[in-house]
Amino acid sequence: MVSADTGDGDVGDQGPTVTNVFYETDIRQALADIAALTGISIVPDAFVSGYVTVEFQDTPLEAALERLVTPLGFSFRKIQDYYLVGSPSADSPSFALLTVTKTIRPRYLTCQEVKTLLPAIYNQYLSLDSKANALTITAPSSIIHKFEEDLAGIDRPRTQIMIEAMVVEMSSEARRSLGIDWSWLGREGTSTYRIAKFRPSGIDSSFVGEFLKVKNAFDLQVALRALAARGQAKIRANPRVATIDGHEAEIRIAKEAYFSLVQGSVNFPYFSLEKIATGITLKITPHVGESSEIITDIFAEVSDAVGTALNQLPVTNVRTVNTRISVMNGETIGIGGLVSESQHEETNRIPFLGGIPILGALFGHTETVREESEIVILIIPHILISPMEVGML
Repeated sequence: MVSADTGDGDVGDQGPTVTNVFYETDIRQALADIAALTGISIVPDAFVSGYVTVEFQDTPLEAALERLVTPLGFSFRKIQDYYLVGSPSADSPSFALLTVTKTIRPRYLTCQEVKTLLPAIYNQYLSLDSKANALTITAPSSIIHKFEEDLAGIDRPRTQIMIEAMVVEMSSEARRSLGIDWSWLGREGTSTYRIAKFRPSGIDSSFVGEFLKVKNAFDLQVALRALAARGQAKIRANPRVATIDGHEAEIRIAKEAYFSLVQGSVNFPYFSLEKIATGITLKITPHVGESSEIITDIFAEVSDAVGTALNQLPVTNVRTVNTRISVMNGETIGIGGLVSESQHEETNRIPFLGGIPILGALFGHTETVREESEIVILIIPHILISPMEVGML
């Protein structure tokens, strides 16, 4: 039975209603029955097929159509004085008539992140404009409504993290005076790493994977600055950079040198300048978990120009570390074991007598001095509190 109520009151205000029971009924026949008794044309396209079992009791017409066609994957749209029912697929001949187009700009995510995070079923309806960070969706109204609901669930402010780094160059004696012992040697792939023991009084620390994790960073930084003041260590950089949860922050402290290279044939040689960049590169990607835990992906590279080869090309020494480590908010990650060695000759002689030709060698001596220094990198991630969170405190 189908009732088409058009009288006064609330029911009449919402248009005709449907009261009927369809059991294993061909959907095209069910649509035809509803159209005949409501007096409103309902036109299914060639793709509409299947059987339905549904009961309506004073159900508004559009609500009845939604319950009837949605389980079979169809959509409908009112066009002037009739309803069109068809497939929302892009290859359907009715797609252009069933759909509307809307542009949506996420507040906190990029359009590419939205496409990745939401179900892939939406991809056929989406077009992305990365420059404007906008998504254009062409789909039936019901799908657009569901898309906006799903987007609201994920498009929320991301946690921001301040990454503080301290790059310190120290001698082995200075390292031992701090109580750091990179004594456990391991290997992963082609990279060599060392695990630290750090036990100065008053500083709580623990073994964590390949790195040193220090809970009380203040005492360690004070000790390092004291060594620097005495000339036993050199703080090469102390940069800070902010990033958001899941995004990479890069810190690069580099020195660029230019070398002249001879190219071309023997008869027509020419010179060109080549740039060689050496220094320290840190790539840090933090992921904030529960209870202020920060899972940190770290890539560190330290490179130095150590001389030139026979062809006058520069020779560089590159050391890299790549790992993931978990720390709490404000804890310090220490990267060590990045050791470099250098040597030079020192001549000691007695003044005046040591300068006598030939005989001067009897009043002095020359020795080769080897020096070892280590780069220690401290990384401290801090979770930043947003103004909204401050107001909630």
